[in-house]
Amino acid sequence: MRGKALLTAGLIAAALAASAGSAQAAVTIGSNLAASPAMSNAPGCEVDAIPCTATNLSLPSANLAPGGLLSPVNGTVTSWKLGATMANTISLQVVRPVSGTTYTGVSTSAPVSYPGPAIPTNPTTVPIQIGDGIGLLDPHANFIYADTIGGQVAAWYLAPAGPLANGQTRTADIVGNNKEALVQATIEPTNTVINGAIARKKKKGTATVTVTVPNPGQLSYSGTGVKVSGPASVAAPGDVQLTVRATGKKAKKLKRKGKVSVSFGTTFTPSFGAAATTTTNLTLRKKLKKK
Repeated sequence: MRGKALLTAGLIAAALAASAGSAQAAVTIGSNLAASPAMSNAPGCEVDAIPCTATNLSLPSANLAPGGLLSPVNGTVTSWKLGATMANTISLQVVRPVSGTTYTGVSTSAPVSYPGPAIPTNPTTVPIQIGDGIGLLDPHANFIYADTIGGQVAAWYLAPAGPLANGQTRTADIVGNNKEALVQATIEPTNTVINGAIARKKKKGTATVTVTVPNPGQLSYSGTGVKVSGPASVAAPGDVQLTVRATGKKAKKLKRKGKVSVSFGTTFTPSFGAAATTTTNLTLRKKLKKK
């Protein structure tokens, strides 16, 4: 657990550092696909008609996509690419590190095929979480590796288990040194906050709204006749507390009537992502003084 917590903290810190200064619309992870595929599928994926899952355990910085090997955000893979010059029914697979070379299969895209030599971008919709990696589910002898000094891959292929199944947790059957799995994915971070519990303080006429934030990022608030106090940024996904109070004419009505309806917007800009605003409507209540 400690190792996983440190990994997550490191990913979040990297995400915030990389996104400082300018927001990006998406983040790309995995290989940068600069290397050329080798004429070998070893280790583990070299025999025709023996399916395998392959993923990168490490890559030198010269071969790494801008977002790193593991996702720094919760979001959706919207497209992916394979570095092989031709492909036959091969899929992107989201894999989740557990410990060492033990991974859990999470989800898989629809398979793609192309004759080459052009390498297409493959649209998809596959969920991914902070700390997840990507691999290739290869049912044939596609050339999915490059010979990359300093790279390391893991593969799952041995019978009877075969490739890493989604929902299955298993230690890799083989590890290959100086190899690179030629796969990358583009992720759109989730940017919608979710409203939760509302606690009203009738003595003050305020309310505390619990909001679940899906990613590291920036927060801002807006509204007429209302003031919202809350954090300007979050370093990790989770719940934050917003304090809501009426202002101006709304505050006068609350003091006079004991209740008033207000509306405010919470704008969240995730690291690497685009901003989205969630509107919240609620009724503030204030205990009136007895005359």
